[in-house]
Amino acid sequence: MRLVALGYTNKEIGELTFLSTRTIESHRANISYKLGLGSRADLVRYAIENGVFDPSPAGIQHSIPH
Repeated sequence: MRLVALGYTNKEIGELTFLSTRTIESHRANISYKLGLGSRADLVRYAIENGVFDPSPAGIQHSIPH
């Protein structure tokens, strides 16, 4: 969810995690469904509000993959 919150596309997340784009899409859709969320923006808001993602500059810097 951090990579989604950082604005990475499904394709970029797949490349970084060595998973197919379709797998990333499926995982994101399943998470959204289970949480009752409708959009990517809702997923990002949920991540921030529940401490999954820290939107502060320090949190973002820590979340960027190397």
